[in-house]
Amino acid sequence: MLKPAHDNVQHLKLLNTGTCGGTLMNGLKGVQVTLLHTLELLPPPWHNWLYPTSGTEAVCRDQGPHQDGALQNIQNNTGKLATAVAKDRELSAKLIGDLGTHISILKNTPLSITAKTDPYVANQSVARQLVKQVHTENALQKLLLLTQSSSAVFEASPIQALHIRETYNTLEHDMSALPPDREWIAFAAHEDHLVDPETPLQDPQNISYPSEEDPSIVPVHIGLLEHKKQYTRTYREAYYVNA
Repeated sequence: MLKPAHDNVQHLKLLNTGTCGGTLMNGLKGVQVTLLHTLELLPPPWHNWLYPTSGTEAVCRDQGPHQDGALQNIQNNTGKLATAVAKDRELSAKLIGDLGTHISILKNTPLSITAKTDPYVANQSVARQLVKQVHTENALQKLLLLTQSSSAVFEASPIQALHIRETYNTLEHDMSALPPDREWIAFAAHEDHLVDPETPLQDPQNISYPSEEDPSIVPVHIGLLEHKKQYTRTYREAYYVNA
């Protein structure tokens, strides 16, 4: 059971102005503004991801949709809950006002009280509504905390990108000073199984093998002869060797 109507009004004020109330709405706007403000303060190339100007920033422009998507997610995910919190607050204020009215009627004209205007019934409605409002605000607060933790990772990404760019620039400067064939020359100087590029190609005319001039393999006659076939009685030319 909640406290009397006066305490309920004070409780509602705490919800609207305390840590679990008004700061949630301000936090929603603050996260978006902080993200944009931080990105605008960063030097190129990250700043150009938000505001690309030339073709030299083509790689940076490719990252633009990621930031737009992150900010859009913040708005989409928190927008519905923020609207629900606002509606719950309006309804809570209305029910608390009705409760105060019903209590006044009971004190002034108790015989005019009906079932719908009974302060006890009105107080039950206020109690249920305030619990619902607290749950909705807690859900919004949890979502904002999750968004803030995701934003911390998002904020670190441009710094990491700049570090990677600096590392790449350093490597590019060092590698550009090296001759393109430096690694191969150093490798070839210590490798004994490589083919010497100065080695001449072999000439087929210089082939030599054992018994290549033995008399038994030297032909006596070599030439083309026409041989008459037995059945068709036609001639067929062939190459003959007489050894």
